[in-house]
Amino acid sequence: MALASLGSMAANGAIWITTKNAKSGFREITINSYFGYAAKPNTYATNAAFEDKFRQPFYNRYGTVNDRLNYPPYLRDSTNVDYYGPSNWTDLYYKYSPTYNVDASISGGSDRANFRFLQV
Repeated sequence: MALASLGSMAANGAIWITTKNAKSGFREITINSYFGYAAKPNTYATNAAFEDKFRQPFYNRYGTVNDRLNYPPYLRDSTNVDYYGPSNWTDLYYKYSPTYNVDASISGGSDRANFRFLQV
């Protein structure tokens, strides 16, 4: 309702700012921190030979001609070196990793002015 009282002066929009009374008191210094580990997910990669053996029974039983024509190319090419290769990339990609954060703030002031600084 208070913003509507601006009428035509706010035809293109308005910003309404509400300030709070200053709070006097001693300075406060706050430090927050945490440390933990992000767990390695249970993800298992397979090579194309394993994937092909898994899919073939489903394609043979339920697949249409269009499904067989659109069979993924990386599973069709058994001459590719990676077709039978190991699928150990998950060991290199997924690892236990530390996660941490530290932040500090200082606040205080008087009846006329107050402040707060935060460092993340």
